[in-house]
Amino acid sequence: MSICDEGAEPLDLDALAGAPCYLGVDLSSNSDLTVVVALWRVGDGYAVLPHFFCPADNLRGRQDRDGVPYIRWTDEGHIEPTPGNVVDFRAVEDCIRDLCSRFDVRSIGLDPHLARSTINNLMEEGLPAVGVRRGGVTMAPAIKELERAIVGRQFQHGGHPVLRWCFDNIQVETDRAGNRLFSKGKARERNDGAVACAIAVSVASNDDAGPSVYESGERPDGFLWL
Repeated sequence: MSICDEGAEPLDLDALAGAPCYLGVDLSSNSDLTVVVALWRVGDGYAVLPHFFCPADNLRGRQDRDGVPYIRWTDEGHIEPTPGNVVDFRAVEDCIRDLCSRFDVRSIGLDPHLARSTINNLMEEGLPAVGVRRGGVTMAPAIKELERAIVGRQFQHGGHPVLRWCFDNIQVETDRAGNRLFSKGKARERNDGAVACAIAVSVASNDDAGPSVYESGERPDGFLWL
């Protein structure tokens, strides 16, 4: 984390405005954090701009459960509260639309397990939404690349405190194929921001490589799988 903290200098969004941008989205299942991360290539590394969403109801209860200052983070603008006791995905979609209007967004990666409706909504508007599976084939290379950028001091994150907390919570497990993946660990140790960063790296890498071998054309349900 001490190396990761070296990337805390503020982002120059004006300088990034004309560069290719990639979004990674980690939607929560109910009351957890939802994250949209905008990612740009900067030299041999990346710059990221995260947007966190959390249900407004019972913020203090979530703060007590997770042991982190949700209320202060919300007051400081690091988390956007949405009305009710579950994240309002309409606010998340509005955030994605805003980023697409401001930046040159080439691809929007979402885990289709929870994002089928969101993917369809974005695709109907002509936005470049794609499904990104959370399995080892897709995520392990992205996690390895993200680790390379962090260790190489090529990861700029603006010192976002919620994103830092997510990275500090990372636990890694290795599957039978030797793929290293993020593990959720304890229920209160949320890593959603790190997952969204890895999804953004995955779609950025896929854009560099051209059509993925996992994109054998459009599926009958209209989704493209990475």
